[in-house]
Amino acid sequence: MKKSARASEKLLRLAVVGCGAIGSEAVRALVKKPLSRAYRLAGLCDLKLERARSLARLFHYPVPIHSDWRNVLDDADLVLESASGEVAGPLAEAVLARGGDVLVLSVGGLAGREGVLRRLAEKGGHLYIPSGAIGGLDAAQALALNGLKKVTLITRKPPLGFRGSPGAARLGLDLGRLKKEVRLFRGPAKEAVRLFPQNVNVASLLEWGVAAAAPIHVEIYATPGLRTNTHEIILEGRAGRIRIQVNNFPSQANPKTSRLASLSVIAMLRKISANVRIGT
Repeated sequence: MKKSARASEKLLRLAVVGCGAIGSEAVRALVKKPLSRAYRLAGLCDLKLERARSLARLFHYPVPIHSDWRNVLDDADLVLESASGEVAGPLAEAVLARGGDVLVLSVGGLAGREGVLRRLAEKGGHLYIPSGAIGGLDAAQALALNGLKKVTLITRKPPLGFRGSPGAARLGLDLGRLKKEVRLFRGPAKEAVRLFPQNVNVASLLEWGVAAAAPIHVEIYATPGLRTNTHEIILEGRAGRIRIQVNNFPSQANPKTSRLASLSVIAMLRKISANVRIGT
């Protein structure tokens, strides 16, 4: 019997750029099966070098440490970006221009580069975007194939999760003292991403997934007493209507993001390396 291509391949060399809450969890998953059987950590990059060094100690082989993401490109088959929107766009473009593969978490940072990145990927590289804090993207994309009439995203988070966001700052609210729910934003997805770059990557994700079929309307609320980050997505199309609601526990390390976002990165890494893939 012919041996499968995957069985004869070497471990995929993975570099991780950004060793914060999500990047750290992805790196720790590489120590365990099944990811340890599919990947070798080829480099860690973070402006806080000690954070990267601490993760490197988990491995039984030497892991190069860098403070500049450009230094990881030569030694990696796949680059995982979990740093920031400022890094995501230039990094993705650089990796794809070299014919490499890149997995981007800070999808809001790709805004304005969609056309360039798609063209570069068509020449040989791969751009992977995990589902982050939501689910149902496979069904949404399938529905979009037959045409969408309307797409709505409603996001609710605990008030302090919006601290530091330009959109919340311009309202002059004391987020720590809110007594009732406040709507922070209502409008198009691109504006939502600009004003809340660390809070609504979900809007950017939907833009990549279904925006070609219909514009995306976004509403954002700060809700006192809420213990989860909640995203509700409503898609109305010719083939049917889909309503998705996800209630995520905030990450303990970073309340601006959801625990599910970290898990979605790990799930994507498993999918990339798997012989059996479920869902679109």
